[in-house]
Amino acid sequence: EVTIGMTATPSGSYQLTQMLSSPLVNERGAALEAMAIQHEVIGGASGTVRFRGAAPLSSVTTELFTSNASGQSETLTVIYSVSVSTLPQAGTYRGAITYTLQGADGSSVETKTMPMRLIVQPVAVLEFAPGLLDRVWFRALEPGKVSGPQPISLKVVSNLPGPFQVTHAVDGPLVNEQGIPLPLSAVRVSAVVEDGARQADGTLESATTLLLSDPEVAGTSQLGWSYHVEPPERQPAGVYQGTVRLTLVGPAAEGGAPHALLVPMIVEVLPVLSMTVQSAEGEEVTLTFASLTPGEPGPTHTLRFDILANLGKPYAVFQEMAHRLVDKDGHQLSDEVFRCVGSGAEYGTLHLAHDTEVPAGKYLLYQSDASGSPDSFLIDYTLQIPPDTPAGTYQSSLLFTITIF
Repeated sequence: EVTIGMTATPSGSYQLTQMLSSPLVNERGAALEAMAIQHEVIGGASGTVRFRGAAPLSSVTTELFTSNASGQSETLTVIYSVSVSTLPQAGTYRGAITYTLQGADGSSVETKTMPMRLIVQPVAVLEFAPGLLDRVWFRALEPGKVSGPQPISLKVVSNLPGPFQVTHAVDGPLVNEQGIPLPLSAVRVSAVVEDGARQADGTLESATTLLLSDPEVAGTSQLGWSYHVEPPERQPAGVYQGTVRLTLVGPAAEGGAPHALLVPMIVEVLPVLSMTVQSAEGEEVTLTFASLTPGEPGPTHTLRFDILANLGKPYAVFQEMAHRLVDKDGHQLSDEVFRCVGSGAEYGTLHLAHDTEVPAGKYLLYQSDASGSPDSFLIDYTLQIPPDTPAGTYQSSLLFTITIF
């Protein structure tokens, strides 16, 4: 605020005016509009104050006060403030205001110029875009499958000249209720920046630069990106939680201290215990032994078993043959002619490591390890018809089940 005392000698009506005689310019030559400076006059009860309430400063001569007819002495206080719709560039702005006091008849002119200095502090912050998500939440994901995208959007608000950058890194691991971590390589980020930057792609394994501005960019930039998650097939079930740290770094020479924004991330991995069975060639699951010659070896048919499990508990796979192979006339094949042998299990135990007959009823094929790891294995089925077997079509069925052990 500025206090101005006025006295007219000889007595008579007088007038006080002001103008922004030197524009406000910072050290880089950036100018602040005069309209950004507001002024308000306090006092002047003996005469007429031109504006009551806040009014913008002008670069042309503007009346502040006119005295009464007798030119009574008066003291005014002018309060100056700044009001901007957009963030001005950081720096020290210097200019000047000139006050002119003159008689109402134009005589007895007195002028005084006052230097003006305005300091705009550097600002560089990240903000969530209004109305959009402020967290990332992946719900009901199946292990081994890629999620849909989860978008997020920020505003970069800065009054510093570039370059500045936004980096993206995880602030600690994503862990579930048991403290088991989700591999950071399972979370991918793809960034698309609307102005002043480039695209970026990476994972949470390492820091990723999402935005790198041009040297002259300042003001507000929109930054949007999306996450995808692909939990590993062996990932245990649970709700994994962690925090992504987004850091805005401005030019250090301009006082652009880093500013961080924390984004919560939640990944829900569903409990899974499932099994697929198919032929080794990927065809329909049938065991058809056609055109067999009694007394001679038949072909081998192979089934592939793929198990997804993330419960952290042991499980078992059972095979159940409904009945012996029988034709329409009731002739049955003995158990020892239909045989199988397993191979390829990596984590659990196959109970068919050696050539074994396939008996009617329920039979334990496979038992997992103690942690219930996913696994895959093969079972080869063979059929050799005895020489005295009556001709015909012999049928039965196999049922495979998986259950917690």
